[in-house]
Amino acid sequence: MSLKISDLNNRALANNAPVAKPTAPAIPSAENAARMQAQLEDLNAQLASAQAEKLEPEVQRALAADPGYVPALMASGIIHERRAQFHEAAQQYDRILVRYPLFAPATRNLAILCAGPLGDDPKAYVLATKARESFPEDPVLARTLGILAFRRAEFTRCAQLLEESARKQNPDADLLFYLAMAHHRLKEPAPSKAAFQRALALQPQSKLGEEAKRLLADQK
Repeated sequence: MSLKISDLNNRALANNAPVAKPTAPAIPSAENAARMQAQLEDLNAQLASAQAEKLEPEVQRALAADPGYVPALMASGIIHERRAQFHEAAQQYDRILVRYPLFAPATRNLAILCAGPLGDDPKAYVLATKARESFPEDPVLARTLGILAFRRAEFTRCAQLLEESARKQNPDADLLFYLAMAHHRLKEPAPSKAAFQRALALQPQSKLGEEAKRLLADQK
């Protein structure tokens, strides 16, 4: 199989063979974390919509030969995500984590799904917190944890995580809205207003935009 994820996190796989009792996750070195991040981003790039159809037969052949083959399960999960088949994607990541509970890339992707379309915040928070140990520089994980922190009324942590994410990638309107709301709850009107205005500029006609207009008016 030619997928470049084939050697993704081999050390994690070697260190995390199935065990009778859960063990504490080993925090990877900065070099290993960066390598895992790069490999995961590379796989996501390979499985962009234009390429997913070409790779899927290869993925299916690999799974037919070995249903537990982690690179193919990861690839299958990402393909399902691209098609908005979120429950099917989660099933693939869960299959990996049943055997390798500390496999960071599957933990990361499942956390993001649970926080978003699957709507399971408690599970998402546990998984995202664990995944962040392996991907401390991941802006998508920071965004996910930031939004989860807001829902848990952890407004200071929410603002910190969302600002971190916004520094590393172009923020979307939802991120900016949650950031604005966190500052609003912390009684910090200047950064709240700035984030609301940026969110409005991105999605002026959405329900989110209407709420931003209302709160901006309240701040005057």
